[in-house]
Amino acid sequence: MAAGRRGFVVLFAVSGACVLWNGWLLLRYPNPPFEPAAGGPSFSMLLKPFADRMFRSATFFIASFILVQNIAVPLFSYVMLSILDMNASEVTLIIMLQNIVMMISYYYWGVLNGRYESQTLLLWTFPLIAASCFAWVGMAALPALAVLIVVHILLGFGQAGYNLLVFNFLIGDSPKSERPMYVAVFSALTGLAGFFGPVIGGWLYGQAEGGPEWVQRYGLTALTGLAMLVLALGAAPIVFRKRSGCQSTHGA
Repeated sequence: MAAGRRGFVVLFAVSGACVLWNGWLLLRYPNPPFEPAAGGPSFSMLLKPFADRMFRSATFFIASFILVQNIAVPLFSYVMLSILDMNASEVTLIIMLQNIVMMISYYYWGVLNGRYESQTLLLWTFPLIAASCFAWVGMAALPALAVLIVVHILLGFGQAGYNLLVFNFLIGDSPKSERPMYVAVFSALTGLAGFFGPVIGGWLYGQAEGGPEWVQRYGLTALTGLAMLVLALGAAPIVFRKRSGCQSTHGA
């Protein structure tokens, strides 16, 4: 077996073992009691999250942001390997750096969450993730490796905050009795956005073939980041404004 193939076998074996371990631990974790819905299970429960204007607007914004984000972020490795001609070791180290930054950042986001409202902190994460894409434009003047290190530090820090705070958003913006349905609707919409984003991104990169080299190297990603910055700095403050006072009405 070739050395490269053997390495992937080891990686997938470790990943499979972690999946089994995680599943075993989840099976042992006690399920918290849920408050039953007032009207009982019915099709009308599916419509309740869509009738909640504040939850609906925030969920559609986050789904839209994820759609645009996933046009670029899942294709980072493709661009680094196939367009920037970086070797697998360099790409692996850069991704490891992102994961290390993400793990460390969870602690600092937790500390910040003790000082500031979750909604305020969630608003901070969107520009960070957007900046990680827009920063690719730096390749026009700086070495690609240096730019990618900055990109993945920003991405790791931003995604750690988002992963932590979006859970608080779901808890704070959903009534206790209908919370499972709110979570289901949120997961469905953001999941669809996460699926279609890379499809659109792959199509765009296909259309860019044969065009100017800079478009594939950093142009598409930087333009995606610019669109995300418009959403993060223009639309997000409007969508999430004056929400903290309404969270208590949903219950803990």
